[in-house]
Amino acid sequence: MREEAAALEKIVFENFSAGGTCKIFHHGIVNEWIQDKSFELHIGILNGIIGEFGNGGAAISCGLTGNVRFYGGRIYVDDKEETISAILKTSWYVGHDIYGSHKPLFDIYGTRNPLLRRKSIREQIIAGVKANHCDLSADIIQNMFELSEPRVGRSIKYVSGVRWKASIAIGYAYGKKIFCYPWMNSYDVKLFGEQITKSIKVLTDNNCTVIFPTTKEENILKLSEKFNIINLN
Repeated sequence: MREEAAALEKIVFENFSAGGTCKIFHHGIVNEWIQDKSFELHIGILNGIIGEFGNGGAAISCGLTGNVRFYGGRIYVDDKEETISAILKTSWYVGHDIYGSHKPLFDIYGTRNPLLRRKSIREQIIAGVKANHCDLSADIIQNMFELSEPRVGRSIKYVSGVRWKASIAIGYAYGKKIFCYPWMNSYDVKLFGEQITKSIKVLTDNNCTVIFPTTKEENILKLSEKFNIINLN
């Protein structure tokens, strides 16, 4: 009988350095870096990255998902050294879909080609289930994250605030285990708090790791009872 692998407990970063252009949705674009920062991410809980806008929280989320360049540092997964490439394979930037932050699809002349259509949220969830050989159906994942039927038929660009949980559902279908939110201020947490709280609970209950950069520790306390604080201030 094959023994099951032990559950992961933590990922340690020593002298982590990353940075570049971070797109933070309605906050626009910021050039941000984190330099030689050491920290631990605990598996299966909410990891709050505490710091003001520009302190490096966005660079951590973007750096761990390949949205900015990783410049250096050592990574240990349960005391075994690992590469950033391995982390990128299992990470997901919340708010993106499989197309990332790319512009709409255009033809070789720079004109939008109506034949090059982005897949809807539901089509991406279905594709993820197939690619990941997931035991859960697309319907179950859709219900887990409380996505209504009319909205999952749209592109993620056209679902407003539901974008966060739609993005997570796609990443979950593809088997991602590390979910990195963009930097959010206290107003963002208040505005999307109920949705974020529910999504984080689903993820942590299923042993996924959540990274959430924000301004204050109290914002993290509102989102989950299971948390780890990393202070950048």
